Amino acid sequence: MSTNDREQRDVSRRTIMRTAVGVGAGTTLAGCMGDEGGSGDGGDGTDGGDGSDGSDGSDGSGGDRDDISHLGHITYAWPAQVEKFEEVNDFSVERTIVSYAGIQQKLFSGGNESFDVAGFEGIIARPALVFNDFSVGVSPDDLDTYTEWNDDNVASVFTNPTDRLDYLGEQAELLEETIWADPDSKSELNMIPTNYNFDSVGYNPKFVEPGSVTTWSPLFDEQYQGQVALGVVPVISVAETIMHLMDKDVMDEDVDSVNNPSQEQIDEAVDFLVSQKDAGQFRALWGATGRSAELMSSEEAVIGNIWQPAVFSVRANGTPCRYATLDGGIQGFALTTGGFIPTKPGAETRGTVDQAIEWSHFHHGAWYADFVQKQTGYSVPHYKNTDLVRDGEDETGEGMGPEFYDWAYEGEATYEAVDEPALFQPSEYDWSMEEGDPSSDGQERDGGSIETRTDRIGTWYTWPDEGDHLSKRWTDFTGG
Repeated sequence: MSTNDREQRDVSRRTIMRTAVGVGAGTTLAGCMGDEGGSGDGGDGTDGGDGSDGSDGSDGSGGDRDDISHLGHITYAWPAQVEKFEEVNDFSVERTIVSYAGIQQKLFSGGNESFDVAGFEGIIARPALVFNDFSVGVSPDDLDTYTEWNDDNVASVFTNPTDRLDYLGEQAELLEETIWADPDSKSELNMIPTNYNFDSVGYNPKFVEPGSVTTWSPLFDEQYQGQVALGVVPVISVAETIMHLMDKDVMDEDVDSVNNPSQEQIDEAVDFLVSQKDAGQFRALWGATGRSAELMSSEEAVIGNIWQPAVFSVRANGTPCRYATLDGGIQGFALTTGGFIPTKPGAETRGTVDQAIEWSHFHHGAWYADFVQKQTGYSVPHYKNTDLVRDGEDETGEGMGPEFYDWAYEGEATYEAVDEPALFQPSEYDWSMEEGDPSSDGQERDGGSIETRTDRIGTWYTWPDEGDHLSKRWTDFTGG
């Protein structure tokens, strides 16, 4: 990136701190689950606060330097992850679990100095990695303990975003410059990707015709007036609104700007949302994943822009919920990306970069692919390494097995019949480790195969250049 480009995209520390709550308050991807199923919500719209997992919420500066200090949301450091990691490594990971807002606030108030590794989602990656330089770049050659980093083993969404997602135009370029320190040479990763997903619309098939939701537009359909749950993270709900407005020819179609809109586009989207709110379209605005699950579980809301872990939580409460298969184009799935960074100057100064890398690429083994898919529905970047992820094993654990892998990634049905698809929980199904035949009455994954979902991406969430304007206008919608 040229100096001029970087200057044009510069975001001040003060702006980042001012907008942190707006960015992160609802960005917990599995906050409703807490520590392996328990509640992680803080009750204040922030999806859990410092020490919500029982840790001390410290700044990470203490402890044995043989260990590393981890800052992140529970999604990136579940107790089971740490336990499994410590089984196969000779040092420990000391967790400080906060909300996504908390991650951003801590990073921009010195956390990049006091923690060794940070785990976060793409919404806050661009401010930390592009607008600022909080990461020790990592060569892909250092990530081959379990899976060699190459096009054969790692999803091209991460190895070559502008090629795989060329239909997203400049959106793909933003993703590439977030993942790679130099998008041209691709010799150094800003962020070590560990998981990703394809956000969609959750709905209750008792009230919404199954298969009828194929775009974001039903969120604004009058037939669901007063029954919609809408998230309060501006970069998410505004991007989804822009896709709707572009598709309906209300706003000039420009796929390049869906996740990096101009001030005029932001104004148009927020004004539309204000009018929808005034008309009573939304049952509630949710800031915590647990709140979105409560709204859907109680049937106060029957449709919403909820995340897949919330879908699982709704089902666990006995309420049917489906995750829509979107058609693609200008109203496609919303890509979310997550991973780790060895911190600069934290890990760099203390000489813990190698340990931070070890923690990061542990998630490229066989065990995590199985674990994260069952807990949250998220995919792993190294799913293409079928010898490991599908059929193999390593020191971390065994592979997913043919039935689970083919269900999760190939769009195949389960081997056994499933009577209530809208209540299906992958963590509770007895997956076969032997080859078998999909049942004609089996359950297929919501959204389809991973290639189908990738082909139908409409945007990926990130903080835009006009983030300050978005933050100011967003208060006109939320009233905050």
